[in-house]
Amino acid sequence: SEYLGSNHFKDLLSNAESEAQNLELGPKNKDIENLIRDRLKKRKDFVLIGGPPCQAYSLIGRSRMKGMVDFESDERHVLYKHYLSVIAEFKPAVFVMENVKGLLSSKLNGEHVFESIRKDLSNPGSAVNRRYGQPKKYTIYSFSGTDNSFLPGFTDLEPSDFIIKSENYGIPQERHRV
Repeated sequence: SEYLGSNHFKDLLSNAESEAQNLELGPKNKDIENLIRDRLKKRKDFVLIGGPPCQAYSLIGRSRMKGMVDFESDERHVLYKHYLSVIAEFKPAVFVMENVKGLLSSKLNGEHVFESIRKDLSNPGSAVNRRYGQPKKYTIYSFSGTDNSFLPGFTDLEPSDFIIKSENYGIPQERHRV
């Protein structure tokens, strides 16, 4: 259409490309933290959206890693802690973390990884054992949980309540995410 070819659309696209960042968490977290600090200035009213690396939780990644002798101690199991560090440092009003569905069934040392991550997300400063001023605690909600999941104090969510089925939201593929 004429609107899509307009300079207005190009300007919107350019602004979105410069605002959204595709950054890789890990050893260069300081670079990411400096970028966030620069973008935020002194604002506290922002939403952080991220999807920490998921090789250890995807079903394909796990099947490739199972034969490894040090599978249980592989650092990829705790890459989400880089995301926790960013949350703890900047204390967003709201954050979103998305990941692969395999996160729900993944185990580390016999324990379900999802429950550990859920607990860590509730108190990221404590989870990464670092002090970031006054610690901020969060209530974890599901985008696809029951209607009660947004009630204060409601904690009866099952791991399966965190599965988002894209086909239920008008996306023409069956892609399930947590």
